[in-house]
Amino acid sequence: MGQPVSALPPSSSPAPDSAWEDGQQGQQWAQEASQAFLEFAPDAVVVIDSNGRVILVNRQTEVMFGYSREDLVGQPVEILLPERFREVHVGHRGRYAAKPGTRPMGAGLELFGARSDGNEFPIDISLSPLSTGGGLLFAAAVRDITKRRRAEAMFSSFLESAPDAVVIIERNGRIALVNAQTERLFGYSRDSLVGQPVEMLMPKRFHVLHVDHRAGYVDEPDTRPMGAGLALFGERSDGTEFPIDISLAPLDTEEGRRFAATVRDVTERKGLEAVRDQFIHLAAHELRTPLATLAALSETLALRMGEMSAENITEALGALRRQGERASILVANLLDLSQIEGGRADVRLASVPLGAAVNRVMEGAPTPAGKTVTVEMDDNLKVLADSVQLERVLTNLLTNAYRYGGNQVRVTAQRSEGAVLVSVSDDGNGVPANLVDTVFDPFVRGKTAGAVGGSGVGLALCRSLVESFGGQIWYDAAAPRATFNIRLEASR
Repeated sequence: MGQPVSALPPSSSPAPDSAWEDGQQGQQWAQEASQAFLEFAPDAVVVIDSNGRVILVNRQTEVMFGYSREDLVGQPVEILLPERFREVHVGHRGRYAAKPGTRPMGAGLELFGARSDGNEFPIDISLSPLSTGGGLLFAAAVRDITKRRRAEAMFSSFLESAPDAVVIIERNGRIALVNAQTERLFGYSRDSLVGQPVEMLMPKRFHVLHVDHRAGYVDEPDTRPMGAGLALFGERSDGTEFPIDISLAPLDTEEGRRFAATVRDVTERKGLEAVRDQFIHLAAHELRTPLATLAALSETLALRMGEMSAENITEALGALRRQGERASILVANLLDLSQIEGGRADVRLASVPLGAAVNRVMEGAPTPAGKTVTVEMDDNLKVLADSVQLERVLTNLLTNAYRYGGNQVRVTAQRSEGAVLVSVSDDGNGVPANLVDTVFDPFVRGKTAGAVGGSGVGLALCRSLVESFGGQIWYDAAAPRATFNIRLEASR
């Protein structure tokens, strides 16, 4: 590597013995300090004359571009650029010489340098004019930003693949960057978002308040959820609103501090929370009746047992048992329903002979007096299901027919388009028209159902179980009889 090229005069002479010599020595030290600073600067520094020829480079320029300084000095500065940019750069250089100033070069453009072997790499350039006794010179500080570009590419890839909308915001609240999910979620193109106030993504009634919140966050930034405990809403390009969660984080970049907002559409979660809350409310209501009855009967027995006849005591104890069983069944069904819908139930699919399963159900749920059950099916029919849970579904449908239906109950099964269609029907009034669409929801019952009994979640449990087999269950409102159908995959 060659020796540093200096435009500075060489050192002379012994220690000063006059004010003039002091001044000369001070100037020499300043020149040497400037030269040392230039040599060990972290960036490449290239000084050119008004004709665009290199007159001075530092050590980092040699390292970065692969040239010795002897190769560079006297050459047009365009030697450090890819060939395709050289002609254009001559024009840029001339315009800068006409109006020089300290500023970044090519703001908003991608700039590239070219090494001695022809390899290109991305660069940032800052330009400064230097006024000297020999005329106006120009200094270019060049930084290799290859690593930064790679990091930006990785960040951009991460941003684009993020499952949530990500909005990068300037300190002034304007949008600097968004990802593809933001476009999908809000219905805007990124071109129409960048440069706009972030408030355009929320309902107008929140704009003023959000500006204050944003200013407060800029003053005291940290990584945290936004609006904890508050209901937050976004607004799509068509004006529709939807509930959102937002997480905020500060980002320190070379352009200064920015802020990242991760936005998640929580419409589905809010819906599930509403269903959960309603479910809990209804479950509590259903449990209150048997528990209140248990408490009342227990108190009556405790206070008046000595005054009661044996017959009354037996009746009260029977009522206690029935209410206890009702509460126990309800709790068990609720737990089972929770496990099935949460994917935690132990459902083991196998080939199940349907006729044998129905016979076991009939034995476990014998026909009440005054009722008649007719079974019509091929003994060779087999379905893909969990044997225990399938019998549970059939038992529920059969006992419902006993409780709410007419006197004639039928259980039939037949092949249907590669599947098996199982039907449980009766000659009763069937499901009221206003409940047909919701009959499989928990705690949906007709006016007379409460008097007859039941847990209120039996059909909901049946639906979850049948769907866990990969089947379907529905109430056939068009059938001439009150009919529940189950379609299951046929098995060998």
